[in-house]
Amino acid sequence: MLETNAISQMIGVKENYQAPDKLMELILDQSKREKLFQKFLKQENDLSFDWFRSYFQEQQADRTGAKQDFTPLSLTSLIVKLVGKDSHNTLDPASGTGGITIAKWWHDSHKPNYQPKDYYYRLEELTEAAMPFLLFNCLIRGMNAVVINGDTLTREARQVYLLHNDSSQDGFSQLDVLPHVPQVEAA
Repeated sequence: MLETNAISQMIGVKENYQAPDKLMELILDQSKREKLFQKFLKQENDLSFDWFRSYFQEQQADRTGAKQDFTPLSLTSLIVKLVGKDSHNTLDPASGTGGITIAKWWHDSHKPNYQPKDYYYRLEELTEAAMPFLLFNCLIRGMNAVVINGDTLTREARQVYLLHNDSSQDGFSQLDVLPHVPQVEAA
């Protein structure tokens, strides 16, 4: 498991509060993003869990104001089992840093004949502080996804990110940031 100091050092911040802005800056630049992914993968190559779970919850989560808390790992496992083995489309309406979706992706990616292009994930998250960590988690795993920074209940979106991986090989997703935020239809 990656320690808080190691994460901050790889992102390139001295103070943890700087991490979301710096991480987003790196993610938006493909070359810097892929170099960062390589750094992380040298330190940790187990993609079955959310590397940022403890880091974000300790350093960034607004547990009082936004009522941010992480789904316990036992519930995450149960949710993945309840979703079903044959589901190729996944909705995570309060994604945080992506723990539930990562568990579902891990399950999907270990199916026989897994092809990234056959699976689609839709993630929605209210807080901007979680967004860089969520994008990182989806991009490094090569997910095809739409990630919406907005309010799931009111359907108001601040930003929409499209992640695509059409490769049959394991690899990182590509990132497109929509130039304007369209009205998001209910899922």
